[in-house]
Amino acid sequence: MRKILSAVLFILLLAISARSNCFSQENFSRYQRSTNVENYLLERKVDAQKSLIVPKYLGTFPFNITVDIPAQEKQEVQTDEENIDQVIFAFTQDFFLKDPEFIISFIENTKQNKLPYNCTILLSADDEKIILDTSEEIPCASDYYAERLYETSTTCCFVITDEDYFPLQIKTTASGTISPMWIVRSVQKAFHANQKDIDVQQSVLYNTESTLFKSANRFSAFTKNEITSTSFPLGHGSRDLEILDVLEKEIITSRKIGGNTLYNVFSAKTFSVWINESLLTLIYLAFAGIALFTVCFSSFAYNAKNEAVFKDLSRTWFLTPAYLLLSIIFLFLYQFVFSAAMKSPTMFFSLKTGFALCTLFAVSYVQNFYRFRISHASISFQILILCALNIFIFAFIDLSLMFVFIVEYIFILFAGKSNRRIVVLLVLILMIAPFIQPATSLYLNIRHDKLEELLKADFKRNIIFSLILVPITFQWIKCILIFNFKDRLSSGIKKTSILSGIIISALFSTILFSLFLTGTLLITKKLTSDDTQRVISIKEKTHEQVIFNYTTSDNFDLISHKIDISTGNDKRILRCLVTLSADSNPLYECNFNYNMLSPTSASIEIPDGTEDLISLNFSSDYGVPIQIKMELYILTDEFNAIHETREIKLTGKMNDGQAI
Repeated sequence: MRKILSAVLFILLLAISARSNCFSQENFSRYQRSTNVENYLLERKVDAQKSLIVPKYLGTFPFNITVDIPAQEKQEVQTDEENIDQVIFAFTQDFFLKDPEFIISFIENTKQNKLPYNCTILLSADDEKIILDTSEEIPCASDYYAERLYETSTTCCFVITDEDYFPLQIKTTASGTISPMWIVRSVQKAFHANQKDIDVQQSVLYNTESTLFKSANRFSAFTKNEITSTSFPLGHGSRDLEILDVLEKEIITSRKIGGNTLYNVFSAKTFSVWINESLLTLIYLAFAGIALFTVCFSSFAYNAKNEAVFKDLSRTWFLTPAYLLLSIIFLFLYQFVFSAAMKSPTMFFSLKTGFALCTLFAVSYVQNFYRFRISHASISFQILILCALNIFIFAFIDLSLMFVFIVEYIFILFAGKSNRRIVVLLVLILMIAPFIQPATSLYLNIRHDKLEELLKADFKRNIIFSLILVPITFQWIKCILIFNFKDRLSSGIKKTSILSGIIISALFSTILFSLFLTGTLLITKKLTSDDTQRVISIKEKTHEQVIFNYTTSDNFDLISHKIDISTGNDKRILRCLVTLSADSNPLYECNFNYNMLSPTSASIEIPDGTEDLISLNFSSDYGVPIQIKMELYILTDEFNAIHETREIKLTGKMNDGQAI
């Protein structure tokens, strides 16, 4: 009897192991993965619906899967605003396959919560582990689901990514859209309720430079269809399940159509301060009043100190425009000197800006060596004016930058009257601190192919950089005066004194800029420490073998074309772009979605996510020659792909099947 029980137990263990292995194998085609997910859900008595990505189901292409949970009979929370009534939790099938029971538990919890809104769990066929480093925005599997939604205005979506591949950060920007404050705040509250820290992506410059930023395909699929969305990473533990449970309950009261997209958040661990649009406006007006009062009324009051300051200003009024002009010249000069480093935009920006700051520090020392008639109070007043102007100038460029310069203004305002050496030096260091977080946010979220465009500044951007550098330079001038470098370095030989001052200026500016870079890189490294996405670099056409097998058939008064595209070596086709052109209409129907570019040309939308074979079926008029241009991105190894471009001419006549 014991042997029989042992044998039965062994067989059961084998069965469980087989099921576990079937989900962990990486060599399944994406179609087979979709089928496995569907079968597993059906076995667990979950009412799952298949949502096709392509118009005609070929049995070879992956598909989306949805689970709909209708709203329960429950009293709605009374509000003055219309509420969201459809909430989507978007996962990938890869996320599901890592731990199927996680999603099953989430579905069961959602049913038990008896939510007052309709809930949909989407398991899309997207592959988010692999990112092609290209500028084209190709529809993904989530696109085909999002564009079929009927009521987008009353729908919101939470796009959940795998925390093994993405940094712990709530994404707030995609496709030129910023997520409303209520949806982002709801996610952060759910994380903090479970004592899990998460960063919030800052939308620095996104309102004015949205084309420069990365666009996560799944997140963008919903935002570009005008669906209120946000994206965040999760694992598969019990705490992650609790986060989703808290989030479902949190949005019962917070969900609303539209919302405030102009906001700032300051967070540390599980504590955060949110500033909405109204409060942002009040702070802006308050600081405008404080700045005007400090610069105008207080400084223009008649007393002996102000009289001395204005006497100094009458002699040195030219310093501000002169240093602005010098900083622009130096930025342009070093832009050309270090143009060879443009292949590494970060290195180029560091060299250009670092050397410009070094030169400005050195020039300010030499200038003060010969003209030492400016007082501490006078230079403090000029710094205050510049910082106040920067608040208004940069808030006009992008309101998200306002707090950066308000913080800098506060440092100058409260420490400007002090002549203690430690305070003056500390303010010089602290003036760079507000720029670390925006720089980190930009570096994390900007597209790599657009980084060069941003950092290779034109005249307008160099003016903006100079407005940032000059107040720091003026604070350095104050350091020169307070530390009395001229007398300390004077050794009877003027050249030696000047050279010593230049070396000290270069040393201090290097330390200052190094602190800025170190702070930026440390925060960036912290946020991306768990980021293991494979960003695939593209190489131009090589001698990769691509096979095109072409057959035709009758389709009433039309001719049907079938082109099978394969690599011949089982290498994965990551992306396929197809354009057709003819003297008349190039096609009438196709097994993929297509767009008519003109009466004589069309592009076929083949979603990413294929394997080693693509079957393209379309029909056209008899006897009409068709020119086909194909671009193929084929994965060659873990981090590289080749870009193949082929042109094919079809005669429009019957063909028995051949390679083309």
